Amino acid sequence: MERMRLEETEGAFAEQRAHAADRFEIAGDFMRVAQLAKALGISANSIRAQIRRGVFPIPHRHLGDIVVVKLDDYVEWLGAKPKPKKAMRAEEVPERCSEPAPSTVQRPSTTSLAETPKQVAERMKREVLAAMAARAAKH
Repeated sequence: MERMRLEETEGAFAEQRAHAADRFEIAGDFMRVAQLAKALGISANSIRAQIRRGVFPIPHRHLGDIVVVKLDDYVEWLGAKPKPKKAMRAEEVPERCSEPAPSTVQRPSTTSLAETPKQVAERMKREVLAAMAARAAKH
């Protein structure tokens, strides 16, 4: 019984590994920073900065000046990440959340998971320009 579970787990891991290799065009056992950036949806510079600060969560190796992540480590890290929580339906939201926020309180904008980094930058630029225009209009 335990052997069957182990074989199923190994099969799922191999399937995830093959999928990642195909999707991100990885020919060998290692991912370069550019491939990793594409896979994670963040910039290569962000990955390099996290590595320099020692906070990058995936095990990595330095091959001379090149930073690489073992494909198996990436797949293992990906499988260990907690699954996102399911969104609540409107009727499930607690009553206290249904009250509108006071109009005098300015809430900071939040980044939608559906926004690309370029869209986030454009939205933030619009918000800053609008705030600057509002401030200039007051003075």
